[in-house]
Amino acid sequence: MGSLIRLDTVTSRPLTWLWYPRIPAGRLSIVFGHPDRGKSIFAITCATHISLKRLWPDGADCPDGTVIILEAEDSLEETIVPRLQVAGANLTNIYTWADRNTIELAKYVAEVKPALVILSPLNTYLPKTTNTWQDHSVRAALQPLADLATSSGAAILGIMHPPKAQHTIPIHAIVGSIAFGAVARSVLLIDRTPEGLYLVEGIKRNLTQDIPPIGFRIVPSLLNPTLPILQWEVVAPSMSLVPPDEEQSALSMACEYLNMALDEGPVSSTLIRFGAEKQGISLRTLSRARKMLAVIARPVYSQDKSHWWLSLPSISTNRLPLHKS
Repeated sequence: MGSLIRLDTVTSRPLTWLWYPRIPAGRLSIVFGHPDRGKSIFAITCATHISLKRLWPDGADCPDGTVIILEAEDSLEETIVPRLQVAGANLTNIYTWADRNTIELAKYVAEVKPALVILSPLNTYLPKTTNTWQDHSVRAALQPLADLATSSGAAILGIMHPPKAQHTIPIHAIVGSIAFGAVARSVLLIDRTPEGLYLVEGIKRNLTQDIPPIGFRIVPSLLNPTLPILQWEVVAPSMSLVPPDEEQSALSMACEYLNMALDEGPVSSTLIRFGAEKQGISLRTLSRARKMLAVIARPVYSQDKSHWWLSLPSISTNRLPLHKS
């Protein structure tokens, strides 16, 4: 057990930033959005800026440093390196390793001293025993990453997808437990407007209150038209992915939660209510979301007690226990 620390013996220090006010240095951050919303190319472009010490698009200073990229979904030879090349990155400052796992992450962070570590997708690099719907399990899985970021000074950026199916803005709809957003010090949402403009917006503001959105477009590279590059675009501070109506945001979150929780098949209504409470979803909002999604409720009888099981209309209910006469 550690010894007691008297706070007047602790030397305070200011928070430092990889990209103020979006990505803090020495902290775990999350960027999330639906598939094909530009999350990977956003991360690659951030790596390019750091490899070149190129100013961020809003004029903020960018540190000179190295980057570690762990990408589990895209090919290193066919996707990652070609995209970095057409973006103009200095590849001598960007690293990965053959099996791309986190077993030796701390060792390589100590060796390379990166300014940025990218984990895509974040869930892939958590222990296989992690229950992503359980707060305690998620916190236990993320804390080593958060501690590594703090001890090394590296910004660790995890890429995540929100739940499937809904066409609403995925506010606070990070897959699984709300502990993902709680442990991360910065949470960035990426989505696309109907006009084809992508927006990056900070939706967690406990480190700074003012996080203006930044825009970008994805266009073919002049060097190789088959490869995309990101073009930054300054947008009005009033542009936002977050609906001003808090009730609509809560309903959107409840719909996303039900889609994820019921995606694999029927679930007990008791477990659904318990999970909703853990996510901060009121019973009234949960009821509205059930009606909006036309969730099917079916009674099941066991030992003289009735239980309700919930399922999505598109999910077969054949796996439900049979009614006992």
